[in-house]
Amino acid sequence: MNQLIYLCYPVLGALLLWKAKYIRGGQWNEQAFSLEQTKALQGFCALGVMLHHIAQKTCAPWLKQEVIVHGLDVFVPVGYLLVGFFLFCSGYGLYKSFREKPDYLQGFGSRRFLLPVLVLFLTNFFFLFVRFQIGESIGVSTPFHVSGPQMINGYAWFVYILLLFYLFFYFTFRWCKNEFVALCLVTAEVLLYIAYCDWWMYGNWWYNSVLLFVVGLWLARYEQKLLEVVRKHYIKCVIIAPLCAILFFGLGEYTEPISNFLGITYVYQVGRWVKLVSQMLAAVFFTLSVFLLGMKIKIGNGVLKFMGGITLEFYLVHGLVLQVFGYNESVESHPYIKSVPLLVLVVLTCSLVLSIVLHGFCRMLVRLLNKFPKFKALVWKDIKKVAVGLLVIVLLITLGMSVSAHKESRERQEAVARYAEEYITYATVDGKRMAAYVTGAGEHTVVVLCGLGDFCPTVTWKPLADRLGEQNRVVVLDYFGSGFSDDTGEDRTAENMVYEIHTALESLGEKGPYVLLAHEMSGIYAQLYVELYPQEVEAIVGVDSMTEEQLTRQLARSGTNPEEYRRMLKKQGQVQYLGQRLLNLSGYVKLQWPAYVRVFGFAHSEEEETIMQEMLVQKYLGRTVADETARQYDNCRLMAGKQYPEELPVQILLSYWTGVSANRSGVDWEQVHENLFTNRDIQQMTVLTGNSYLVYTNPFLVAERTQWFIDGLE
Repeated sequence: MNQLIYLCYPVLGALLLWKAKYIRGGQWNEQAFSLEQTKALQGFCALGVMLHHIAQKTCAPWLKQEVIVHGLDVFVPVGYLLVGFFLFCSGYGLYKSFREKPDYLQGFGSRRFLLPVLVLFLTNFFFLFVRFQIGESIGVSTPFHVSGPQMINGYAWFVYILLLFYLFFYFTFRWCKNEFVALCLVTAEVLLYIAYCDWWMYGNWWYNSVLLFVVGLWLARYEQKLLEVVRKHYIKCVIIAPLCAILFFGLGEYTEPISNFLGITYVYQVGRWVKLVSQMLAAVFFTLSVFLLGMKIKIGNGVLKFMGGITLEFYLVHGLVLQVFGYNESVESHPYIKSVPLLVLVVLTCSLVLSIVLHGFCRMLVRLLNKFPKFKALVWKDIKKVAVGLLVIVLLITLGMSVSAHKESRERQEAVARYAEEYITYATVDGKRMAAYVTGAGEHTVVVLCGLGDFCPTVTWKPLADRLGEQNRVVVLDYFGSGFSDDTGEDRTAENMVYEIHTALESLGEKGPYVLLAHEMSGIYAQLYVELYPQEVEAIVGVDSMTEEQLTRQLARSGTNPEEYRRMLKKQGQVQYLGQRLLNLSGYVKLQWPAYVRVFGFAHSEEEETIMQEMLVQKYLGRTVADETARQYDNCRLMAGKQYPEELPVQILLSYWTGVSANRSGVDWEQVHENLFTNRDIQQMTVLTGNSYLVYTNPFLVAERTQWFIDGLE
């Protein structure tokens, strides 16, 4: 039955050409850029976008082999070409309306913004409901997010960008009376948006087609002059444009293979821009090819006219239907339609019905609001007043928060100094001080190695250390850049981290062998410690410990280039560092602390909470953590293919919720740890109920499991 999906290609061709008319001789289709024809083409492109998204759920190369059903493969990579056409029509239509309609900018908001915002709001609401019902995790982030913002409706990014570009156009043309200069400024604004997306490492689809908006503006301004030139050289243009579209599309899709075929050393930074620019040019030449053909072929029929009228609603709704009936990698237990022809039919039918209902409802609301122009004017006037008032209030609150936070920080200094004197011991590593909390006595020495980003392990791990200290000697280290330790300019490579741990333990006078209790990223450091200092390790206890295979599999499934992933990690570290400094400066770090109270407050004293609150201000996400974040990939890759020694006892504690999360990203959280084992008699795994904060929220459970393991050591 899946073979029937190939019928969609002739059906689409027939739909496009039904009632089409070829203009013969030296005549031209004067309606090539008309609203009627562009709307018909947009309706056709909307169907193409739907098939593109279905293809991503059925035959995209990043899917698991068992769910792939071929048939719509052609549509997998062409989404940005179709979206580019929408953006071109938006830019072209904006400028034409501005030139032809007097006082076009008056009431611009209600004409251009009101309807899209209404449709966006309603579809987001339903999308939120559907995602909640099917059990999909819901993450929403700001635009200031490495790799791009997370949205309720992941398919709605195009509408947000369109609204942003409308704002660019409105404010620029309202404030700048020279149209040429205004066009140049809008172009610059779009280019700045491209630079912004590149800096934050957004997915290419966020910006590889946006240049078409600018192309549409400029073509609308010089339409007649350009058409005269094109008509004189039509044959050349109609051959060159499609060939260029194909050439740049191929270069954008196969940048690295083409580079290797030509014997050119592939450099990621260069290749990334070659890919991006090629996709931009492919989108431009694709759209130009469509209009060049449209100059001789007049298309339009009832179906395309109908689709052109509900394009916005259809674009936003079809993703909702696909979320319900299509394969969802995030919720693998969610049932889905495995027959691709049936899936296409269901998505198309449901999307059309919902689009019609949404179209009628939203336009009814718009008409209702338009009947009361004074009310709209009053609301707009009040909105501006409210916005200014809110801005003033936010600035005053920020000033007050900053003064208050800095005052409280100074008041905590005495408590920090007193705590350090009573509980903290210092080791010397290459002339710098590394802090440690040492407690207990016993036959075994447990060395606690914290996870990435723990701002004060000597305090955050204290309840767990005290419980283990009832039968063992326990040493908790503050890595450089955290807690009471000094900062360091040394690279946060795994080798340096392990060397510093080893040197600190020597400086403290501790005698091995040690039981390494490693949390998250320190699981890698524990593995390397065994390799470099095998005689000093008695056993390893990993708590949600990171493995090289886990990261590598996630990277492979995402399709991310290793160089791109390194850049992403570096950017993530920089953003976290700058964001935390901004929170500290503004005083809003005070609002951050309550979230940590829910994590640490269960087992810590009031004095310890005071120390942690100050360490959050002083050490959280500092420069050393930013560097360690940037080096995660290389640090993990250092242990590629390596397992625990056969004679080494190992106990891995995995929290259940973390396991679910890892499986959702396509990685078997338990299996990647199993693959490290070489002797199941002394290397074991236990799954606990909780999440990766279990060492803080339930330290006594982790201590109990760790002690049980230590008691079994010979």
